[in-house]
Amino acid sequence: IVRILEGNHDPDSAVAIAHFLKAWFRNDPRVEVDCDPSVFWFFEFGNVMLAATHGHEAKIDKMPGIMAADRAAIWGRTLFRYAHGFHIHHLTKSAGEEGGARWITHETPVARDDYHQRKDYRSGRCLLVDTYHREHGWKGNAVETLV
Repeated sequence: IVRILEGNHDPDSAVAIAHFLKAWFRNDPRVEVDCDPSVFWFFEFGNVMLAATHGHEAKIDKMPGIMAADRAAIWGRTLFRYAHGFHIHHLTKSAGEEGGARWITHETPVARDDYHQRKDYRSGRCLLVDTYHREHGWKGNAVETLV
C-alpha cells in the first residue's frame, strides 16, 4: 500500500506522484496506491491502528484525538494505536504516548538542499522502518542511516 502524504514543500507534486503511481501499477495486484488527498492517513491492521500526517497542518501530538474523532470505528476495534509525523525532520524531537496512542516523528531521508543548507537545519538523515504484529502491536524497528 502506497500513500504519498502532502507536505508543505510539495502540495501539488504529492497528488501528481500518487496518480502517476496508481496508473503505473494499475495491473499489479500486489500494489495498491491510495490517492486520497487528505493530509491524514489511517489504516487498520488487525488489533493495530496506524496513522500518519506530514505534520505541517496538525501537530503530531494532536494525532490521538484526530485518530479517535476521524476514525472512531477503527479506534474502537483496535488495541494498539500509532501515529507517524515527518514535518520537523527529527527522530526524537517529538515522541510520546497520550490518550490511547503513541506518536513519533521521523528524520528526513532526503539530502539537504540549498534552502536548508543556508538555514540552521542540520537534522540527521535516515529511514526508520517499524514492524507491527496484527495481534500484538509494535514489534520493533530498523534504522538505515544515510550519509
